[in-house]
Amino acid sequence: FYTFQMPKKTYGQCFVCDDVAIGLNFGVPTCMPCKAFFRRNATKLGTHEFICQNDGDCIITYKYRRSCNCCRLAKCFRVGMKKSLILSDEKREARNELIAINRLKRGQISKPECLTWMQSPSLLRMSSSSIQYLSSSDQVLLANIFHAYENTYK
Repeated sequence: FYTFQMPKKTYGQCFVCDDVAIGLNFGVPTCMPCKAFFRRNATKLGTHEFICQNDGDCIITYKYRRSCNCCRLAKCFRVGMKKSLILSDEKREARNELIAINRLKRGQISKPECLTWMQSPSLLRMSSSSIQYLSSSDQVLLANIFHAYENTYK
């Protein structure tokens, strides 16, 4: 199946551990593990104690990034990661819904795969009582799929 793909960008090295960066996260090029670490731990500041066993001068590299959470979090802030850019659960869910809608609009779902979904009898005959079991993002996704089908194949 053909799927539209955006050209891959290179972001260089992660500013925190020097691994390969996957994108700009919280304002800084980082790898996926450092992105996840910052999102999970920056919000714990003030409620969780981060203690370094080595007087706060641990080296944070790809190989040793998991050895000291205190120094790793400090380095995240030192290289410019911003806690204010961490999305709340609600905002993250809304952003993911928007991404799903935009992917549909750009045609990233292949036409044969889309046709299979559209011709599914149980999907086409979904009753209003069944729709209550779908999440709001699934309802939006389904509505966009039906709309795309009607505009493309009818």
